[in-house]
Amino acid sequence: MAITARERARELADLFARSGIDADVVWDDGRSCWGVRVIEPADERLHMCLWLRNGRWTWVPGCAWDADAGDYPAVVRFATAWVTEHRIAL
Repeated sequence: MAITARERARELADLFARSGIDADVVWDDGRSCWGVRVIEPADERLHMCLWLRNGRWTWVPGCAWDADAGDYPAVVRFATAWVTEHRIAL
């Protein structure tokens, strides 16, 4: 049985939580896809969303980064780098 996009988003959010980073599973009607909203620990007003579309995790349109649906380590590394950069800027 194939893993659904929602289940993959839940697994990824749980992986972030185990790393001490708040993350929520989200649905976007406009994109028609599941994603994970990652909260920046130093400033909870800042967040990023990672979207699972067509078997690939993406960030924002035009961003060259993406990762395979099951490549959770790559997604965590990308989001952690983003969080770290924002923490330094604060």
